[in-house]
Amino acid sequence: MQHGLLIVEGQHDAAVIAKLLTGYGLATVQREEQLDPYWRSRYTGLKYPQGGDLLKRMDVPTFAGSDTHSVVIRTADGDSKIAATLEATRTRLGSHADQLRAIGIFCDADQRDASTRLSGLRAAFSERSIDFAVDTPGVIHAGPPRTGVMVFPDNFSPGTLEILL
Repeated sequence: MQHGLLIVEGQHDAAVIAKLLTGYGLATVQREEQLDPYWRSRYTGLKYPQGGDLLKRMDVPTFAGSDTHSVVIRTADGDSKIAATLEATRTRLGSHADQLRAIGIFCDADQRDASTRLSGLRAAFSERSIDFAVDTPGVIHAGPPRTGVMVFPDNFSPGTLEILL
């Protein structure tokens, strides 16, 4: 089984990416018993409230899978939290983080061009000492793990996923 991690800005992005994955044969996983064991031990049995914060949303990602691939889609709840979400996910996976075959990030360019957006992400990764190889939006680094950043709407122009849709 090959495991992948996708980080998106928000819930709408997660829904769109999950829908796109169905075109590649990865169905959204809805039942705990269908969840790949790699994720099950790290994401089931969550306790409410998380960290004692009654207003914090439960950290439940979207899961998608097939007979050969299992992917988790994590929402960062905003572009400024992408690096923190990547760091938290790697911490949650612990020594098993090395088993990830691919890590992808999907974000909006917003009012900037995609290269400027990518520079901001690289700076955020650097501040947290996160090694994430990516030089150009839309290009996948060979890895391991394979890494890439898709900047909506087209890896060049300012805009958002909603503009693409």
